[in-house]
Amino acid sequence: MKYICTVFATGFLLIACNNKQPQQNGNDATAGKETALNSSWNVKGCAEARKENTKSAIKDEYPDLPEFSGESSIKAAGDSIVYTRFARHGCCRHAKLSTSQSGNVITVTEYWWGQICKCMCSSTLSATVRNLPKGEYMVYGVETGTDPITDKLTDGKDTVMQQKW
Repeated sequence: MKYICTVFATGFLLIACNNKQPQQNGNDATAGKETALNSSWNVKGCAEARKENTKSAIKDEYPDLPEFSGESSIKAAGDSIVYTRFARHGCCRHAKLSTSQSGNVITVTEYWWGQICKCMCSSTLSATVRNLPKGEYMVYGVETGTDPITDKLTDGKDTVMQQKW
């Protein structure tokens, strides 16, 4: 009888431990956690990621590339926030963007990579975050990535823009 009780208890524990529990829903279950956003991003200019990463390809594709011009901004448009930054940077660098939200703080992260060539150029980086609930938001633009000389990952992050909406 003792053996049967031990087998029964062990079997019960195995089933109970392997049974997935439903996620608990509570008001503070997601507090302080990053949430997925309905967003898109775009990079225009010589920081666009392309297969060929050479100085001549940049000059051939963008012969009349304008110097740094325009206005960087973070603007609200209905239930969306639009982030736009004009960046002057070393040629052969590439960028991509990501967005995240923690509470009422939205962060647009620019991730830069690639070794610079011996020239300078300009790019426009933009991100749009859509379908935001009404409220007040603090939006940060943060730049990170690899070192432009060694192309090794850096730990640093620089805030390049911020705006309260």
